Amino acid sequence: MPVMSIFFPLELAIFLTAIVHLFNNLFKLFFFYRHIDWKIIIRFAPTAIIGAWLGSLLLSQIGDWNHPLHLPFTNTTTNSINITIGCLLLVFALLEWTPSHLRPAFNKKWLPIGGAVSGFFGGLSGHQGALRSAFLAKTNLSKDALIGTGIIIATCIDVSRMTNYATHLNTQSLSQNGALLTFTIVCSCMGVILGKKLLGSVTLPLLQKIIAISLILFSLCLIIGWI
Repeated sequence: MPVMSIFFPLELAIFLTAIVHLFNNLFKLFFFYRHIDWKIIIRFAPTAIIGAWLGSLLLSQIGDWNHPLHLPFTNTTTNSINITIGCLLLVFALLEWTPSHLRPAFNKKWLPIGGAVSGFFGGLSGHQGALRSAFLAKTNLSKDALIGTGIIIATCIDVSRMTNYATHLNTQSLSQNGALLTFTIVCSCMGVILGKKLLGSVTLPLLQKIIAISLILFSLCLIIGWI
């Protein structure tokens, strides 16, 4: 989404990213469908779908209200969507930076609440992986089961939020950028294949830190109107 937002309006960037994310997850199912824990999904997905719809609805409302905001003591102009998404992105980037043993984890009884919360923020900004992981951390799922179950949940959230995006956003840009979108989807699927080969054998802490720092810098630029 950060890369998309450099070239497209932020709302459209979130929509385009949702499309790529959906196809990426459907492709992942080919590798992980045997490891899905349906009991977890039954408790998590229904509230996640509702939360995603409400989050995407709020995004459209913020977009309708979106007005330029001049920041005091600066020469920059930003807007409500940039500030909202930038702040959320900053929080999630800091959460990803936090060592795994210090990240919040919730008991299994909170799974329906976790679905609603992660779905809501997924619908609002597209970022829900860190929250989903926090609520699934104590389910004792294996790595493959955690991925497979997360794929189904993320797909439910994507479908729910995209119905709202398609209703409220100008989708003409989709046809105008169809080739670029298709190329991005293909590259994301190639990433799935590479990730599957590396899963369990390689950890990439340095890459994770680089991504986290980049997201923090991007979110700050978004908030103050430089992007």
